[in-house]
Amino acid sequence: MINEALSYIAQDLDTFLKRKYNSQESRVHLGSIMDIDGSVPEESRNKIIMTLINIEQETTVSTTQYGYKQGNTFHKTRAPLRFNLDLVFSGLFNQYNESLKFISDTILFFQAKPFFNAQNSPGLPEEVNQLSLEILKYNLNEMHSLWTSLGVKYIPSVPFKLRLMTFQSEQIIEHVAAMQTLGVEVQPIIE
Repeated sequence: MINEALSYIAQDLDTFLKRKYNSQESRVHLGSIMDIDGSVPEESRNKIIMTLINIEQETTVSTTQYGYKQGNTFHKTRAPLRFNLDLVFSGLFNQYNESLKFISDTILFFQAKPFFNAQNSPGLPEEVNQLSLEILKYNLNEMHSLWTSLGVKYIPSVPFKLRLMTFQSEQIIEHVAAMQTLGVEVQPIIE
């Protein structure tokens, strides 16, 4: 699901850039800035590179038991897991001013479209309800650590946090029969 969601965002940004510059050439690549051997992949040159740099579990959202009713039975499932993804969009262009231009356009795109859902993003993968992006605020030391961990010298970039990738298994852990009392259906309390 992570690959599908990130691929969709990269494709949507690419469509925006193609339309803005009246071009058929792809300008967004989802992947690493550098290959394992330390070289720049050919498909990454002269593009905005969208790279996943961190995955963290969202713990502030309720994790009580979940389930759904089907007929007279309540199917209890495990609570979904929710994650935030840190991304960095890097301008890997031969000309420094092109990097700045495309990073500015990337910021503009996400300022105009800070969230993705079924209404504004019809091709969004079915299992993704909504995604929202916000700019991360890194100080100089954090940016230095980021680029050091990526094994790359700094290039113009902007970090974003993608909020709430939700993973929900359909595996049922318990079936609970609904009870009828004087014509009133009682739902089980799930804690």
